[in-house]
Amino acid sequence: VPPSRKVKYNKRMTIVAGFVHENGVLVCSDTLLANSTNAKYGAKIFPVLFNDGRALIGFSGLEVFAQGAIEQIQASLGTHTGQPRTMAEIVEHVRKVWFKAYKKIHPTSNEYLSGEQIVAAIWSAREARASLYRSSGESFSESHEHAECIGAGDVLGGYLIGSNAA
Repeated sequence: VPPSRKVKYNKRMTIVAGFVHENGVLVCSDTLLANSTNAKYGAKIFPVLFNDGRALIGFSGLEVFAQGAIEQIQASLGTHTGQPRTMAEIVEHVRKVWFKAYKKIHPTSNEYLSGEQIVAAIWSAREARASLYRSSGESFSESHEHAECIGAGDVLGGYLIGSNAA
């Protein structure tokens, strides 16, 4: 389907995956952005550039929410002007912004199956390394697997890549 054509799409099948390898982290996704009646094509992974690091953040769930949360993360990380931060300091910063944004749209429920999730490759200039992180509900933590998947296709993706990424 051409990117400019809107189609009826009743079931959302999305996947964003992150893979750790010896040279860093790879983040990839499909490009279908859909709701219950329309579909379009667009990016689900965004670069986040800041003074002492870099990140690639991929999302599943509501496009407007995810893009807003990623913009908040970028703006927040961009305010740092001191010495380069450790990976732990950068991640804690992302965790706080993610928690606040997530709780705003899920204020009272504990939705383990929420579609609003992120996968992030974060690089710290101070440590000169990248690591893979993912959200689960309101939490945000480092992956201890070689791969992570989010979105409606997470279980299938985890099975196909042979990881516990689901």
